[in-house]
Amino acid sequence: MTRAVFYDNSHRRIAEGGIEGIAAVLRGDDEAEKASLLLCLDYYLDPYYGCTLAHESEIFALLQELLLSERSQAIRGDILQLLGDYCGDFSVLRSRICEASGELLPGIKRLIEG
Repeated sequence: MTRAVFYDNSHRRIAEGGIEGIAAVLRGDDEAEKASLLLCLDYYLDPYYGCTLAHESEIFALLQELLLSERSQAIRGDILQLLGDYCGDFSVLRSRICEASGELLPGIKRLIEG
C-alpha cells in the first residue's frame, strides 16, 4: 500500500518551535500527522538545504526513544530513515537496545554498528 505524505506551514512551525511541540505530535495518536512532521523534519535535518534547528540533538534523542515505543511499522521506518541519514549519536539506542522488539533489532544494530 502506497501512502502519500505531505507537510505544510503548520508542520514547519512545529519543527521550528522546539522539542515540546515535536514531541507532542510524535507521541500522539494521529499517524498521518506523525508522518507529515517526520517528512518536514527530513527537510530541516538534511544538510543539503542548509537549515539548522537549535534542538537537533534533542530531536535525535526523541526519535531514538520513539523508535522503541512506536507501534506503527510505517512510522518506525520513517524514524529509522531519519536516524540513519542524519544522526551520528545513538547513545539512547545503545543504552536501551534490550527494549527493542525482534523485528526492530536488525535495523537498530545496523544504525549502531554503522
